Amino acid sequence: MAQRLKTRYGHAAELPNVFNDDLGVVAGPESKPLYGLVETILSQQSPVAATQRMSLAFRAADPEWHLAVDAGQAGIQQTLEGARGNLARSKASYIHRALIRLLEEHGHVL
Repeated sequence: MAQRLKTRYGHAAELPNVFNDDLGVVAGPESKPLYGLVETILSQQSPVAATQRMSLAFRAADPEWHLAVDAGQAGIQQTLEGARGNLARSKASYIHRALIRLLEEHGHVL
């Protein structure tokens, strides 16, 4: 399946990287799974422009994952709302719960 997609659409590095700000590839085999998960959560029921705003605001506010954990759901929500993102409460909850789960199960977020 991956080969068929690559043949049809090209390699991920050849595609425009609309969600990333020099932080590596978000989607594809080169991506870091946690970045991809957060981008997926942010993109749900959001136009590309809103997803980009939320992503950039989130990474600026919490450049390291532990800062997002420390900010809590309310802090993440405030950041997403400040970026005029929709469903900020729900998205903040999912992101924070995912980070907490990683911390609980592995002792670190990344």
